[in-house]
Amino acid sequence: MQLHRPTTLRRASGITTAALALLTTAALTSLSAQTTPPAAPAKPGDQVITMEAFVSTGSRFNDRTVVDSPVPIDIVSTVEIRAGGYTEANQILQALAPSFNFPRPSVTDGSDHIRPATLRGLAPDQVLVLVNGKRRHSSALVNVNGSVGRGSVSVDLNALPTTSIGSIEVLRDGAAAQYGSDAIAGVINVSLRKDLGYEFTSTVGQTYAGDGDVIEGAFDAGVKLGGAGFLHASTYFRHRDQTNRTGRDIRQQYFVTRNGAPAIASVVSGTNNQPVYLATDVLDPREATFDRHNAQQGDADSKEAGILLNGSMPLADGIEAYGFAAYTKRDGRSAANFRVALNDNNVRSIFPNGFLPFIEAKITDASLTGGLKGKASDWNYDMSETWGGNGLKYDVDHTVNATLGNASPTHFYAGKLSFQQSTTNLDLTRNFDIGGHAPLKMAMGAEYRWENFRIRAGEPNSYRNGGVLILDGPKAGLPASTTPGAQGFPGYQPADEANPKRHSYAGYLDFENQVTDRLLLSAAGRYEKYSDFGSTVIGKLAARFELTKGFALRGSVGNGFRAPSLAQSYFSSTATNFIGGVPFEIRTFPVTNGVAKALGAKALKPEKSDNRSIGLTTQFGGLTASVDFYEIKVRDRIAYSSNFNDAGTRNFLATQGFPSVGGVRFFTNAVDSRTRGLDLTSRYTFKLASDSKLTLTGNLNLNQQKLTRVATTPPQLAAVSTSPLIDRTEVYRYERAQPRNNLNLSANYEVGAWSFLAREVRYGEVTGVGSNADFTRDQVYSQKWILDLDVGYKLSKNLKVNIGANNALNVKPDLIIAPNNPSGFAKYSNFSPFGATGGFYFIRSDYKF
Repeated sequence: MQLHRPTTLRRASGITTAALALLTTAALTSLSAQTTPPAAPAKPGDQVITMEAFVSTGSRFNDRTVVDSPVPIDIVSTVEIRAGGYTEANQILQALAPSFNFPRPSVTDGSDHIRPATLRGLAPDQVLVLVNGKRRHSSALVNVNGSVGRGSVSVDLNALPTTSIGSIEVLRDGAAAQYGSDAIAGVINVSLRKDLGYEFTSTVGQTYAGDGDVIEGAFDAGVKLGGAGFLHASTYFRHRDQTNRTGRDIRQQYFVTRNGAPAIASVVSGTNNQPVYLATDVLDPREATFDRHNAQQGDADSKEAGILLNGSMPLADGIEAYGFAAYTKRDGRSAANFRVALNDNNVRSIFPNGFLPFIEAKITDASLTGGLKGKASDWNYDMSETWGGNGLKYDVDHTVNATLGNASPTHFYAGKLSFQQSTTNLDLTRNFDIGGHAPLKMAMGAEYRWENFRIRAGEPNSYRNGGVLILDGPKAGLPASTTPGAQGFPGYQPADEANPKRHSYAGYLDFENQVTDRLLLSAAGRYEKYSDFGSTVIGKLAARFELTKGFALRGSVGNGFRAPSLAQSYFSSTATNFIGGVPFEIRTFPVTNGVAKALGAKALKPEKSDNRSIGLTTQFGGLTASVDFYEIKVRDRIAYSSNFNDAGTRNFLATQGFPSVGGVRFFTNAVDSRTRGLDLTSRYTFKLASDSKLTLTGNLNLNQQKLTRVATTPPQLAAVSTSPLIDRTEVYRYERAQPRNNLNLSANYEVGAWSFLAREVRYGEVTGVGSNADFTRDQVYSQKWILDLDVGYKLSKNLKVNIGANNALNVKPDLIIAPNNPSGFAKYSNFSPFGATGGFYFIRSDYKF
């Protein structure tokens, strides 16, 4: 397998002697596997991009190789993208880049469908995504539930069909001075395919458990435009069935008869959370026959299709016109938590045995880029315009609004989120002869960006209080426990509606000079001004010094920023959160809202970062290796506050006109963080015979994040709540919810028409906060090794077939301990970096003509 990622070193706890031995071999030998210059085959499936390939990320001059770069850059080639049975870009990156984390949260509303990913343990919105070097728009989704990346707004990288991708460049270094906001952790640049010809690809697979069927078909066509132009079109369809890895629901489902009246048993928390009945209680006979596998935890059901176009056309006078466009549509269906029959938010005449609400997400994603580039006098220019938009429409099915009583519908339209962004760029580059060893390279440019975030309310029945009291049971005639709105996902209300817009201007300067044949220096500076929070000036310095032939020292220092997203400033909603197994309706107030201000919320300001790195690269024969140490400090990080759901807060909310809301939260610049780590990448290629080759790769990431400041609770909030502004759960989410060490080892053997891939990925441990205030129920989820296997054979010149298995040994995360699982059905933590689906086998065919 052609891996070009640096292995990121995290704490090496738990790495076996054998693994270290293999890593050393692959690091001292394998680091050079990216050395051989690439051939230029006509067919993309045969293309191998090595470390000698020119890269476009991290430099404006496009004449630098990975080995020559003063900052760490990884290249994922077409071969690597196709290896294995992964059909999503985020899964591919996680399997190859240890510093990239893509957990699979479940029962997290929209985050089940647009799952957040991180780089170097920072937030999903602290990495910038480019497509063909142009800024990619973010999604409309705000991750507000209990997943990694809570409170962030990320780019939906999975909206790009993998068959349309020619290569992916991952810049693991702060680059805000070059690219602007968001590039604190690094930059991911997706290069679209340009090749000619026709190709049909199909993938089918299923989990070892017999669910999660995947059927994907893709068609690619590349044709010439004029003499030197091209147009490449990619279309695809993918259907993924849901997976379910839940346990038995141990809760009481139906009322008991106690002294002739319906009643609910008490629950003793501790080791089993089982309901405790009195000797005189008469149990409902359905309690013994009820199917207690009633919930769903796993991948959502998903159907998606899309088209992507990429092309360029030479015009007169050396001018080139280029453009690319994409449209994808995804329909997903995921579950909320099961509502037992005796729940006061149930209408038992409609769902006598309880119900499982389903959240249906309809996601559309579109983008369009057009530009001209050429040369005028001594200046190379590139002018472009990019527009992108993402929409997320929510429906809730198989549920009720209990305040509507027997008249409640069971399906609701819950509202829509949307985001759109347009970016105008002018980039200029030129060389100046300054009489030194090499010309001074200079780049300068300007950018204008416009953004719009919008919330639209759902239908009134999805959120309104219909006034119907509890119809039956011990609390018949009372309204206290009945929460208005569609259970599982109350709709956005008219008070939530927002339509904010903003714009920004930026200008940058970028210099690079090969001072001597051994010393490269580069510097960048950027000024950016936003219409809603002001301006900033940032810069970056980087250098590479060749110590001796085959060894070079490199490093960088710089600062950066990330503007608060419009969604973080204006998002508003009411959502059901289960805290310790108990449902609460938690309302998010935007920082501009009077209630939030009364609790001490302030207008958000940009995050500011300081980045430092130093590393060593080596290259000999078939061996290429690099090791880079880094430190990233972020001040005024935007955090999603704790859930304030104690009695004092509820009383305060009632006085503010929210009597049915059980808690409150808001965004705040509440924390500073320090991230330290090490990336190690190694690759070695053995040329065994004229028609065979063995490539070994070893990549390691060590990463530790610490909060160096946690803001104190504002006095206004402390006056009504005993909860801290950022509680222990949120601190752990920053510091321990992602692996502190990941290791990737792989071997790719090619002989004749055969190819064999074995990849072992070791995910380090993660920690979840227990359900009690002390530390006795905190749980460490142990490290796991995941093995991927792929065997390919070319049946003919045009047809290749691969069969294999992802997670071939069917490894699962540790089970959640019983005290932290009061319902019994939530078996696995959402922090698991590889999900809980288990083994998946597949067969893929590629036909080119």
